[in-house]
Amino acid sequence: VVLGGCSLGGAISLAVALRKRVTLRGLVLIGTFGDSRHVHGVTRRFGPLLARLLPLGLSRAFARHVIAHTPFFGRISPEDVEWIVSTRVARTREYYIRAAEAATRQHQIAAARELALPTLVLHGAEDHVLPYAAGKELAETIPGAKLATFDGAGHALFFTHHDQVNAAIAEFVRGLPQAMT
Repeated sequence: VVLGGCSLGGAISLAVALRKRVTLRGLVLIGTFGDSRHVHGVTRRFGPLLARLLPLGLSRAFARHVIAHTPFFGRISPEDVEWIVSTRVARTREYYIRAAEAATRQHQIAAARELALPTLVLHGAEDHVLPYAAGKELAETIPGAKLATFDGAGHALFFTHHDQVNAAIAEFVRGLPQAMT
């Protein structure tokens, strides 16, 4: 199994790898972080509270605006923006509260120094949601990790630079040792 995740999903994937309850061949971390200090200060301080207080419709409208009209995520097509904020994936208030709390409680850098697992870290150089320094820190912390930097890419590099992201992941996976059966 090669486990991967982006953004908070990458931090969760890192946590799964660190627990060593699943045998993994590799780890792919996309636009993610290992320590909450990389999360924007306003989000870190007020994210869990806002997740509790804001109506879901307002949260989605705000997300749609930020993704479509700010440089934080990169240039994303209107269709992809709608997919990201769509209601097709059931996201409840409890989901947003837990996600906001999880984003503010990541402190995995010390443990990541001991991770003995082939790891690919992909990060957009223009990521304003989780700065490039967060990805660089992971790549420098995890022994033997490879860093793939995407110039001109924001937080949603898997949308805006999908061909390059897919190629980097495919190359990484092809280079992994074969799984033992």
